[in-house]
Amino acid sequence: MNKKLVWAGAGIVLVAIVIVGAVVGLRGIGQKSAEGHVSVTQARLQVATLQGRDIRIAGTVVPGSLNWDAREGVSEFLLADSGDRIQVTYKGVMPSGFKPGGRLAVDGRLASDGSFEASDIPSNAFCTVCHP
Repeated sequence: MNKKLVWAGAGIVLVAIVIVGAVVGLRGIGQKSAEGHVSVTQARLQVATLQGRDIRIAGTVVPGSLNWDAREGVSEFLLADSGDRIQVTYKGVMPSGFKPGGRLAVDGRLASDGSFEASDIPSNAFCTVCHP
């Protein structure tokens, strides 16, 4: 077999691997951008895929679902969309704009039980452009 043909084939395979890797990497980066949030329904449907990864979930804070433990500084509430709900746990100070019934995006990780452990409520968390 011609050595040039073998090297050309190996080069094509290498380029394909780099392109696939770049696409997969860019998808992961986009999931944490303000526009790249996942919905509550998407998170619940993709628990196995998303579990343990840093993601941003957006939804509506369910009125009446907020429980706050002042001693531990932990808040729990439900985020919902038209298809599902997810329990969110957040340790930290709740932002002043937090309100039941409002749209919110939170950063964190899905737990093995399907709940969401929020690590941050970013400054752009109060969604005015998040899609329901």
